[in-house]
Amino acid sequence: MTISATEFKTNLGKYIDYIASSDEEIIVTKNGKKVLSVRKPVAKGAERLAGLINTNKKNWDYDRLRRDALEEKYEITL
Repeated sequence: MTISATEFKTNLGKYIDYIASSDEEIIVTKNGKKVLSVRKPVAKGAERLAGLINTNKKNWDYDRLRRDALEEKYEITL
């Protein structure tokens, strides 16, 4: 989606909600030139893995997942 800077500024709350509920990128232009692109952040590493395993973040422990991955990768016990 491409919108003007004025439109983005006027309806910022609407576009924040849109980004939060969509994977689409919003491109903001000023005088016809791209000045900004906005998209939802992408989960990385253990957060992505934990999201696939269990969507309830209260039930997973980032430190434990990290420790397990390091132990497996380097064949050590922490």
